[in-house]
Amino acid sequence: SLRLRLDLTAGWDRLFGVEAQQEALHAQLAEPGPPHLLLIEGLGGIGKTALAAAVLRQILEESAFEDIAWVTAKQHRLLFGGGLRPIYDAATTAQDVITELAEQVLPPAEWPQPFLPETVLPALRRQLAARRGLLVVDNLETIEEVEALYPALEALADPAKILLTSRVHPQMDAPLHALVLTELQRADAHRLVRHLAAEAGIPALAQADETLLDAIYGTVGGNPLALRLLVGQCHRFSPDEVLVALAHARGQAEVQLYTYIYQHAWDALDEEERDLLLGLALLPPEGADLDFVAAVSGAERRRVHNTLGRLVDLNLVEHRLNAAGQSRYAIHSLTRTFLR
Repeated sequence: SLRLRLDLTAGWDRLFGVEAQQEALHAQLAEPGPPHLLLIEGLGGIGKTALAAAVLRQILEESAFEDIAWVTAKQHRLLFGGGLRPIYDAATTAQDVITELAEQVLPPAEWPQPFLPETVLPALRRQLAARRGLLVVDNLETIEEVEALYPALEALADPAKILLTSRVHPQMDAPLHALVLTELQRADAHRLVRHLAAEAGIPALAQADETLLDAIYGTVGGNPLALRLLVGQCHRFSPDEVLVALAHARGQAEVQLYTYIYQHAWDALDEEERDLLLGLALLPPEGADLDFVAAVSGAERRRVHNTLGRLVDLNLVEHRLNAAGQSRYAIHSLTRTFLR
């Protein structure tokens, strides 16, 4: 069933600090009109899958859609105590995604023969034109030759709703309504740590004072996955020892965390992009404007502008607008720790 598929691939993480985003996303999906193509994007471990799953579970309780499908391309799940669990039914190609969507939406009696993407896509479009449909594709960035999937998703959107999650902003032709998830605020991160520690029976964290929680936030920031791993490691080590291991990537679990979150994006960078990202570790936590970034990097302003755009698309750099509507660029606390 769809609920079982969600449980196995997305888990049941309790959400903190994203209540407003969840409410807004639910409203946009429930509304029959636009937007039809929606995206949750952000750094690895920031909670994209968890948010999409929470909204989908909410929608399932309301029976607002006649046809609903959930397809994930996520191939591993980083466990609470460290280590990776493979997800065996992950869709790894564009053809896999189309096939899985069809298997979940089309009645078996209406499966076209032969059951191929070129025959399935028209059948899917007819079905979704006649009935309210919601399609969710999770972890878009890990799909091989994902660009081949974009035209199919664009063809299926409107009247159907399509929700995507991705670490990388996809370059699509159709309008894409993007929700960028950023790290949790300090208070929400503290709540998450205390909740996880209470669930895991770790009183040193469940009852931790603000000094320790602030030290955790200073190292890990508000990345929910990193906070989960930190709490899980406190079964074996003291919080101080875990913080040192995270700061210096000393333990196997800590190395796996950084690999899980950053390896794919780091491998996609060229030398100029890596150099600029390393220089961004000098940015103040509140971020800085383009002129400051260019001065820190020593590179020509136009080149810095183009490189920053690429880093923003990869969600390694966060783009914000200040009160005056001016662009500011910042990095997550965990990214700062990783770069050091």
